[in-house]
Amino acid sequence: MIKKYFCLYVKTLIDIGPLRIFIRITEEIKKLIVKIAPTKILYNFAGFSSKPPQFLDLLGDFKIEENPDEVFVKNIKFKKIKFKFLNEKKLLKIPFNWNNKEWSKLWQFNLHYFDWSKEWLNKCLAKNNCKKEKLLLGILIDEWIKSNPLGKGYGWHSYTISLRIRNWIWIFRFFPELASKKRIESLWQQIIWLYLNPEIANGGNHLIENLISLIIGSLQFDGIKSKQIYSWALKKLKFELNEQILDDGGHFERSASYHFLILERLVELACVIQKIKFNSPIWLVEKILIMKVWGEKVYGKNKIIPPFNDSASEICPDIEAVINFAETFLYKKKYIYNDIRNFFLKNLNKLKVNKLSKNRSQKNNFVDDLKDTGWTILRFDSNWDLFFKNGIACPKYLPSHVHSDLLSFNLYYKSKPILIETGTSLYENGSIRKFERSGEAHNVIQFALHNNQIQEENWLESVEVWDNFRAGRKASPIKRGYGFLNDDGLWVNGSHDGFNSIGVKHTREIRIKKISTFEMKLCIFDFINTSKIINWRLCFHLGPSQSKEILKPTIKKIKEQFNSKYYWKKTWYSKSFGERYKRDSLFICGILNPGYRVIKSEIKIGSKNK
Repeated sequence: MIKKYFCLYVKTLIDIGPLRIFIRITEEIKKLIVKIAPTKILYNFAGFSSKPPQFLDLLGDFKIEENPDEVFVKNIKFKKIKFKFLNEKKLLKIPFNWNNKEWSKLWQFNLHYFDWSKEWLNKCLAKNNCKKEKLLLGILIDEWIKSNPLGKGYGWHSYTISLRIRNWIWIFRFFPELASKKRIESLWQQIIWLYLNPEIANGGNHLIENLISLIIGSLQFDGIKSKQIYSWALKKLKFELNEQILDDGGHFERSASYHFLILERLVELACVIQKIKFNSPIWLVEKILIMKVWGEKVYGKNKIIPPFNDSASEICPDIEAVINFAETFLYKKKYIYNDIRNFFLKNLNKLKVNKLSKNRSQKNNFVDDLKDTGWTILRFDSNWDLFFKNGIACPKYLPSHVHSDLLSFNLYYKSKPILIETGTSLYENGSIRKFERSGEAHNVIQFALHNNQIQEENWLESVEVWDNFRAGRKASPIKRGYGFLNDDGLWVNGSHDGFNSIGVKHTREIRIKKISTFEMKLCIFDFINTSKIINWRLCFHLGPSQSKEILKPTIKKIKEQFNSKYYWKKTWYSKSFGERYKRDSLFICGILNPGYRVIKSEIKIGSKNK
């Protein structure tokens, strides 16, 4: 076991590369120093001046109301407040401990984000009364400042700072009377701290969040330092977007939820820059456009996104609203939702995007192939959506959110999952996280060298996921394709080199065909060429409430071809953090001698099944 984890660690480090390892080591040394150093020394180290630069009078069209109701303020008292993150509620008595060791790390992160303040603002806008929310936000901001000394606790993690900086700025712009000297000083300190501690080693969506906050934050202040931060962060963001946004418009971590989250952030950024600088950088507008087009293709008519990699719903904002947000920014269309995004869109000049219009979504009623993302989407009879993952799993140096799900698929009927991967229900390390990232949790075929018995720990993964955010060896795609069948069906295929180490070459092809108005046939061909005796295991995961009857003909068909065994397991499907819906999963196992074989799985789905 020690040898196994040592090898995984080495493979992980090789893909991260020496430069990022060096940066990460320096970041960890910094964290250690920060943990033990007295606050006064940290203030000197960070180079904070006695007072921050001037907080500029900007974004006047964000203002909700000018004067508080003094009578109301004097008579209202807050004793407890309820927070709900990751489907877990907590009733906290004010003042409370912002860094409670009994809470999960991700729950605490959500508390420090202040992202919940957006929900409060949307609610108070809906009821046209913000007095209570305004007063409570002021109390909680002061409590955060009091309870989180510089550099100490989760609140000073670069990612939590990034979100909180922006959320405090929106609060101060909506309610200018909350922008007290003490609060503005804390905001400036957080901006400086983030500037000194961006997540360069990790990169990915975290670094984009860092840079967006530095740009927006620096624009709020006057002075040389603000201009220095703005110039560096804008230049760095352009570089990162060129790397992280693929040519087909997808984000390179290949998670639909993180894609839409980043798209929303970029539109917010572009609106703020345009309001303050009167012109958004063309490269930023271009990235927003191709990300929006990607989002439209994935979301489709049936309004679903695949659970490939980590893609829990809490990560993802309201997708329709985000697409409409981007459309309104790009083409001055009407924004149809009553939320705070309206304030970003107020008084924006129309962008000159005529040259970009040719890149808008090209509609295809049957197939959307996202070549760079490595996803192919088959849409049949308008009600059916099949998502197939047949490309690169993740950036080699950034496997934090990757799953071992190459050549997996998800099938929906009218947005209802028929065959669906397990999804992501948590980020905490442990048996649940280990299972949800493994091949066993996805609709794949697995292989292992034959050793007279089929042991679960011997299955070779297409991506060697381990720990909660790490991965060793990552398979590379060999080929991928799609097309139309002569009988009006559709096909898609793919292969990778993930099983070469045990002498197995594997290609998967999926064919989908409508049999009648109420019946669909799905055929999965696993083409296998092996030089050794191997064990194989097919994994099929039904959607919640789906009957086992769907897969019984598949069991019979495979038993006719091979001497195989099968078993059912109770597993779960998770769309959201903290929620697991019970369902049935089928595993069919067998042994193959050296040579070429084809395992054909045939699944018929009729109206009774759906």
